[in-house]
Amino acid sequence: MSRQRSAHRRGTLAPDRVSALDELGIDWTPGRGMANVRTERAWQNRLADARQ
Repeated sequence: MSRQRSAHRRGTLAPDRVSALDELGIDWTPGRGMANVRTERAWQNRLADARQ
């Protein structure tokens, strides 16, 4: 999948392949979702520490 994401970023992934992957719900920007989860988890941990 990383090669498809790279080709998509470069604009070299064939339109039919982009469409097929879009239909599958592919996230073209992976990792950002996990970054949000880590940020939220860290915030919750710091809040819990402050409450103690």
